[in-house]
Amino acid sequence: MSYITGVGGTPGPGWFTDNLGRPKLWVATETWGLPINAGKWDGSGGSTVDGDYDNFFTARAAQGFTVCMTDPVWTDHNTAYNGKTWDGLTPLAGGSTDPSSAGLNSTFWARIDYMFSSAASNGITIGLDICNIGDDTGNAGQWQDSWTTTQWQDWAASVAGRYKSTANLIWLVGNDMFSPYSDSILDAVYAGVTGTGDTHMWSAWYNAETTSRYDTSSNASEPWGVSNSAFNFGYTYNCGYWNIEYQYEEVADEGASNLLPSIWGDGFFWNGSSGAGYDSTQDRALRQEWWWSLASGARGVLGEAENVYPWSASSCPGAVTGDWFFANNAANIVTAFTGLSGWHKLIPDTSSALVTGGRGHQGYGVRLGWWRRPV
Repeated sequence: MSYITGVGGTPGPGWFTDNLGRPKLWVATETWGLPINAGKWDGSGGSTVDGDYDNFFTARAAQGFTVCMTDPVWTDHNTAYNGKTWDGLTPLAGGSTDPSSAGLNSTFWARIDYMFSSAASNGITIGLDICNIGDDTGNAGQWQDSWTTTQWQDWAASVAGRYKSTANLIWLVGNDMFSPYSDSILDAVYAGVTGTGDTHMWSAWYNAETTSRYDTSSNASEPWGVSNSAFNFGYTYNCGYWNIEYQYEEVADEGASNLLPSIWGDGFFWNGSSGAGYDSTQDRALRQEWWWSLASGARGVLGEAENVYPWSASSCPGAVTGDWFFANNAANIVTAFTGLSGWHKLIPDTSSALVTGGRGHQGYGVRLGWWRRPV
């Protein structure tokens, strides 16, 4: 089974490669609540930790997904857990909340071990966020909220020490980080991970209307992301193609050798209001975002549902296979796109050299006057 392990085709826009060196499309799901809620639901929702992981990854792989972005200690919708699993397992030994004085709780992390194993057997790479500044540290009173940089570094070293030899791993850090950015925390986490000898890829995940290197509304540089991102994580609730084209325009400042593989990594979600039923508006919106982004040179896209990612109800497991877009369209889009010769080398026609007229307007950038190269 193959999974994303690196990038190829650099210098230049590049693309993701698998463990066999072949181009592989980044098709991401998000499942923030699964690591702490796996095994909670009985009956039709599943009843075991391993079973929940296997059912989730098997279904998403069949739908064309190759990446799962997640946080092993997610607290945003589960503040009562305070970093623990639903049945009380703590991430650190002895129930400690101080990674500088306590090691990992092996019983807790055995579940995460299985998550990696189940994902790998389905060709899925885990984009692991162990520094979820937007969700975890943004919840006052939660166990990580007041950590020092030393504690963050020790935490990162402990987790990386366990997974540095795991092949299907990519480090994602941030998730809804808002300015002023916590570069000191990111530096500490980076130092903790790399200090173990870990060599997996990194990318920075900021807030809406950003890439891993720029704020697209102000064109302000994001120094940590510029220095450490191996691929460019685009986050927008507007037209996906606009963010992808913006990423390609960054070459003017970053130089061709630093033009990273681009993804539409966060934005529009299926909201689950129609369950397994057909919702023409949502279905069209997701199809458009995927095709717009891919046709503009994206090396990856996101697709997830709000009735899945929190894993907060017994209906969540059924929604994985029941939501219309995922059950009927996702795999077809992936198959059609990756069946095109040279799909991984597409670049956007930002100079209108191919289409010289009739392009219409850039949906978001022109309307707000934000469509310009970073300065």
